[in-house]
Formats: sequence, C-alpha cells, structure tokens
Amino acid sequence: NIVNIGHFSRLNYKKWPKIEKITMGTPFEWLNTVPTRKNQHEQDRILDAQYIAELWDAVKKLPVFERKPVEDFIAEDIVMRNLIWAIRLKVYYYMKPEEIIPRLVSEGDEATKNDTLSGPAFKILEKDVNSWADWSDWKYADLLNPHTEGDVWQIDPRWVQQAVNIRLNKMALQQFHQNPFTAHVLVTWFEIKEQELNLIRTAAEGLRMNVSESQLKEFAGIAK
Repeated sequence: NIVNIGHFSRLNYKKWPKIEKITMGTPFEWLNTVPTRKNQHEQDRILDAQYIAELWDAVKKLPVFERKPVEDFIAEDIVMRNLIWAIRLKVYYYMKPEEIIPRLVSEGDEATKNDTLSGPAFKILEKDVNSWADWSDWKYADLLNPHTEGDVWQIDPRWVQQAVNIRLNKMALQQFHQNPFTAHVLVTWFEIKEQELNLIRTAAEGLRMNVSESQLKEFAGIAK
C-alpha cells in the first residue's frame, strides 16, 4: 500500500498507475516507464545517486552555525556508501575501474582521488579483492573481514557493510547530544534508528537460519 504523506510527497499518486503522470513535474520525471528486469538495476542506481546528491545539496543549504557537524557526518556516510558500492561492483560484478567511476557519487563532476565524497572509493579501485596484502594498510582496514595467515581470503562486501553500519551508529550515539536544537540531532537520530532496524533484521534472519546467539552478536557488533 502507498502511504499518503500529504504535501510532503513529490509524486502525484492520484494518477496511479500511469507512472509518467505520477512523476511529471518532479525531479523524477525521467522515470516515466515501468522498469524492466533489464534496466531496473540501472534505474535503481540513478535513484540512489539522485537521492545522495540532493541530500548533500540540502546539507550545503543549512545555516552556517549548524552546518559543519552535519556536513562532516553526512560526508562520512556518503564516503562509506561509495566504498561499499565500489567493493560490491568489484566482487559481485567483476567491474573494472573505468566502469565503476561513473557510478560513484561525487561532489565534483566526476570521481577523482581528491574528491571529498568519492576520493576514498576511487583509491581502492585498483586493489585486488582476493589479496589481503593489498588491503592490510588501507585507511579503513578495521572494516575488513578477518584474515588468517595461510587461508584463502576475499574481501566480503556483507561484512564491510555491517562494519560500516556499526561505525556510523557509534558516531551517531557519540554525537547525538553534542549540538541540541540543530539539524545534527535529527541526522544522528535517524542513523541510530536505522541501525536499530538493521539489528532487528539481523535477528530475524538469524532465527530463520538457526544461527547461534554468539554468531548473531558477533555479526551485529554487539559485545559478547
């Protein structure tokens, strides 16, 4: 069911099911046909990139006195999204750097090694996903799945995703009370709530797959 959010919605759901009329006159006007299996992945990517770009633009419009902490937090969030996206494309789709670069969200016109948002992801594009040595001195090595000397290793996008969730949640918990009565409170609160939802999903999946309590806690980043 479609939830009616009144004037907060950009889409004209009264025109359902004519998608071209639903999106007409909105930033999503380009989405005027029902996605097919062939193009749905690409359209999802465009929507994700559009969302992040608009989020970053909204941050830049905040009053100067409250912008810096929000900008730092959102920048870290987008950097992490780019890193995970790049790793997934490398591991699951075997994409080459030149294929991944246009898919990264950047502050500038395109991803570069010095870009605020895409720079960290740009710098890992040449790394071998099967080589621990390539990643061991990485700035974000604490996000990596464990490595045992002599064992075959490959970077695990799912592990990195969970580690990022935990990292951002810790940041949000630490910063939640730092700037009362500003947008920073809302940003960190939403991050905290998102992680709570992730934990609920992890617990539900664990029960479904009969995963042990200790394994669930380890994956969720909950202290034993």
